[in-house]
Amino acid sequence: MRFLYRLTLALVTLALPAGCAGSSGDPSPSPTSVTSSPTDTGRPAVVEIWHALPTHQAAALSAVVDTFSQRTPTLDVRLRAYAPAELRAAYESAVDGGGGPALIMTAAEQHAALIAGGRLAPVSRALTDQLENLLPRSITTRQNGAVYGVPFSVDFPLLFYDRTRVSAPPATLDNLKAAAADHGLVITPDLWTTAALHPALGEQLVAGTLQRATLWVFFDTLASFAAAPGVRFEASSDALTRREVGLLLAPGSTHLLLHSSLGAELGTAPLPYAASGDPRPLARLQYAGFNINNTRAENSAAEQFVLFLLGEEAQRQWFEATGQPPANPAGITDEALRAAWRETVRSAQSAPLQPAFFSTWLPALDDAILSLAAGEGDPVTLAAGLSSLFGAPQD
Repeated sequence: MRFLYRLTLALVTLALPAGCAGSSGDPSPSPTSVTSSPTDTGRPAVVEIWHALPTHQAAALSAVVDTFSQRTPTLDVRLRAYAPAELRAAYESAVDGGGGPALIMTAAEQHAALIAGGRLAPVSRALTDQLENLLPRSITTRQNGAVYGVPFSVDFPLLFYDRTRVSAPPATLDNLKAAAADHGLVITPDLWTTAALHPALGEQLVAGTLQRATLWVFFDTLASFAAAPGVRFEASSDALTRREVGLLLAPGSTHLLLHSSLGAELGTAPLPYAASGDPRPLARLQYAGFNINNTRAENSAAEQFVLFLLGEEAQRQWFEATGQPPANPAGITDEALRAAWRETVRSAQSAPLQPAFFSTWLPALDDAILSLAAGEGDPVTLAAGLSSLFGAPQD
């Protein structure tokens, strides 16, 4: 009977129209409950969550759960940690057997695989509507018109600078290149950081319509930065903290480490604009996904915790403990960082929830970026070679 109920519920959910897209304005700092509390049975309803978070993030999540439990004694949230290499297999086995946790927390790569395998349920229409008040539209990812999973943490590149050396951050890529000659610039050499150097790249990756000309322009832009005076491609942010350079283009999650070294002398700015348009950075997200086996009551309880997780208090707890930027900017207390976050995220692109992006496209692009950063490789040749891998039009 439980199987028939789940099947009926899944068909009803798929029949519902997709929720309206979120607002691009500032999200509201406070969540609103989407469902009534579970029926009082004398015992708290259980919300089991599986994850493979590193130790410091697991501790932060546990602290959020403790705070939630104080606020909501009618729900009992239980965390179960797995090794990263074991979580997906354990979850899939449990789901295929008709069980599993109410929620699973994963990075985008594992989240994409679980969607493709049919082991995550679409987010309910009621919760989708509430996401409009909490999250920027750009990071509410849809697959075939439905929202699968709720992002609770997001990372994308920002421009950091040393206020003692740089009086005002450059607003355009041309100005950034000129400033590098005067103050020095370090760029993290990976797709997550560099995709915003060509506005069309992220859009086309997400849409699955990557064009050969776009690849060529992107690679040519990287080559021009690699050859520019004062520019260095390095995975470490040490050059900024050691005051060797004045500018750093790196993931937003670098902020905690940088601020611990530079304090008030750390400047944070949105990404510079390209001549061809707004920066369109790729965002790395961590998701809370709903088990396809959840009953209505289990989903209701899980939604209450997810809404708390996206609220200002929990998002601030998460950010301050982990350094991982929250999905809701209300959790950021630093005004300059919050302003840069809002300006950049309005045009961010969530990483494509396609397994091929992580298994094939991402490593191939990262290899090409490293080659260009080292002053090797030819943009035209690299674009021609990779366009066939991505199925890009030969324009």
